[in-house]
Amino acid sequence: MTPYYSDNLVTLYHGDCREVLPRLDPGSIDLVLADPPYGIDGAVVRKNATLIEDWSDAEHNVLCDSRWRYAAVRTLDQTGAYFAEFFGGFARLDATLAETRGCALIPWRFYSLVKTAPPPTPRPTMMSGIELALVSFVGKRPWHGGQHPDRWIGLTPNRLGQGVHPTQKPLGCIRAMIRALAPVGGAVCDPFVGSGTTLIAARDLRCRPIGIEIEERYCEIAARRLSQGVLDFGVGVSRSQGREAC
Repeated sequence: MTPYYSDNLVTLYHGDCREVLPRLDPGSIDLVLADPPYGIDGAVVRKNATLIEDWSDAEHNVLCDSRWRYAAVRTLDQTGAYFAEFFGGFARLDATLAETRGCALIPWRFYSLVKTAPPPTPRPTMMSGIELALVSFVGKRPWHGGQHPDRWIGLTPNRLGQGVHPTQKPLGCIRAMIRALAPVGGAVCDPFVGSGTTLIAARDLRCRPIGIEIEERYCEIAARRLSQGVLDFGVGVSRSQGREAC
C-alpha cells in the first residue's frame, strides 16, 4: 500500500478501513483507538461559539458495520494490547459491549471526555456533556506505568472555534488516553482518522501511529496538521483541570 502521508513515525492511508486493516500485519498493533462515525446526522457544529449549521454530510451518516472491528482486533498484539472505542451516548452502550465481547475482547474500563461547555441540541433535551470510550484488551492486560485518571475535562476544539472536523476530540484528551494505554515506541492505529488528532498525539508521545481515513479532504487536513508539527499541550483546560485530567 502506498501511504497518503508518512514521516519517520507516522503512516496515513487514504481508504476504507474495512479494506486497509486486513492488509496490516497481524499482531503488529499495541493500541487501536477508534472514534467511528455512528449516526451523527444533525450534529451541531459551532465556530467561535456561533451556531453556523446543522452538519449532515451523508458520507458520515452511514452506520458502520462491525467488519472494521474484527479486522482491527486481528492487528492487535495477542499477548496483550488495548482497544479503545468512542461510542458517544448510552444509546449504543449495550450494542458496543456486545460487539466488543463478540470480537473476543475483554471490556475493562470506561474513559470519559467531560465537556465544560457542551454544544446545544437541536431539540428540547439535556445537552450531552460527556462522551464515553470503552477500553478493552486482548491477551494479558498490559500496564505502562504511572497513574492515569479515566477522564479528561475541558472544551472541545469546535467549542473553541478551532475545530476542523464536526466530532473532533481535544488533543489533550487523546494524548492522555495514549499515554495510559500504549508503550513508548508502540504502534497506535486509528481506523477513522478525521482531522488527525490521534496521529498527532501518538507522535508527540513517541509512538508509531498508523491512520486510515476514507475521505480525501480529511486526509489532506490531517497531513497538513502533521507536516506543520502541531504541538498543543492541553487546549481549553484550566491548570487545575489539566493536572486532574492529564
